[in-house]
Amino acid sequence: MQINIPSSIILDNITDTTSAQDSPVTYFYFDHQDRSTQGPLQVLSSLLGQLLEALPGMPQSVTERYEKDTSKEFPLHETEKLLTEVVGMFGCVYLIIDALDECETTNRGRFLEPVTRLTKAGNVRLLVTSRPHIQDVNDRFEGQPSLRIEAQADDVRKYLYQELDHGGIRDIADDSFIDRLVQRLTEGAGGM
Repeated sequence: MQINIPSSIILDNITDTTSAQDSPVTYFYFDHQDRSTQGPLQVLSSLLGQLLEALPGMPQSVTERYEKDTSKEFPLHETEKLLTEVVGMFGCVYLIIDALDECETTNRGRFLEPVTRLTKAGNVRLLVTSRPHIQDVNDRFEGQPSLRIEAQADDVRKYLYQELDHGGIRDIADDSFIDRLVQRLTEGAGGM
């Protein structure tokens, strides 16, 4: 599972300050390079699996569902129903959805609808990370608390020099070219 740095810090803080038994933390990272495993059903199934691991035993409804049909995938509506039931077994559940902007546009709405319904249960705390320019994500969470995290130009510049040095650019380019390259890339990053 891949995780980005701000989400990692938040995840660590939540897991350090809560009990996995009473308040489990579930996490999903959308990776633009692995979209085949990131449909709404797969994401909700992953979250459900993480919650089931936090329980001392398998709920009877899940066991009955598997006995009724041994296929590995439940339909989306049944997965949502089981997820809602299992969420209700905890005092509080943290859902962290990282890099939502990397989810295919057609799947985002199909995934967010059940998640939005889930948050209405009252015991779900949802954290979503996304790049700020994705309009459907902005629209979905309009009016919700948000925090914009941007890289500072100095940080971007330091990172670029470090990566270029690590890649051995000084073997093939002079300092003037490297400085111009870093300047252009820093300007183009625009806080990303």
